[in-house]
Amino acid sequence: MDDYLTADEVAMMLKLSVQTIRRYTMNKEIPHHKLNRAVRYKKSEIELWLEKREGRIFSDVANLVCSNSVCSTSNSVDGDLFSPEKEEV
Repeated sequence: MDDYLTADEVAMMLKLSVQTIRRYTMNKEIPHHKLNRAVRYKKSEIELWLEKREGRIFSDVANLVCSNSVCSTSNSVDGDLFSPEKEEV
């Protein structure tokens, strides 16, 4: 059975304020379940949601970098975007 978390526990897990978690919940930005009047969060769904958000943020940053023509292979020595350039000897 999956672990269900409270807003306080999710806030501690994500290092966010409880108010932020509640705002995300009200705006339906974070997966949650209503059990009568209580709101709970499945730990596995929160972890998946976080991975998707991190991937989207990384993708947004990569697109921004590429839009500035920094990511073309001609700008890097090995064709690897994230390897530091080698100094010529």
